[in-house]
Amino acid sequence: ESGTVSIDLGDFNQDEDRLFLWAYDVNDLVINFTELDIAADFVGMLPLSLALSGIKSLTIGVYGSGIYADNLTYTVEPVPVPAALPLLLSGLGALGFAGWRRKRGSAVA
Repeated sequence: ESGTVSIDLGDFNQDEDRLFLWAYDVNDLVINFTELDIAADFVGMLPLSLALSGIKSLTIGVYGSGIYADNLTYTVEPVPVPAALPLLLSGLGALGFAGWRRKRGSAVA
């Protein structure tokens, strides 16, 4: 699956901070990350987001203090239906209909 994970992290204007968001795969290897440095005089919220696939876990954190988090979201993109699937289903339906007609025709005769 592929998708997007995002979080809003805020600072209370206490010191310089670094916010980070790391994503790991099933082997606990970092597959993607983003980091953001915040100046000491900043007050407010900042978004961090990653587009990824094959995620097993996330680490969200900070180097510094006075940080808060809000709006953690993980959006999964829909998996597309292979183009051959509707064709396969219609073929199976046609075979079922032909078998039903054949069985019905032999019962009448």
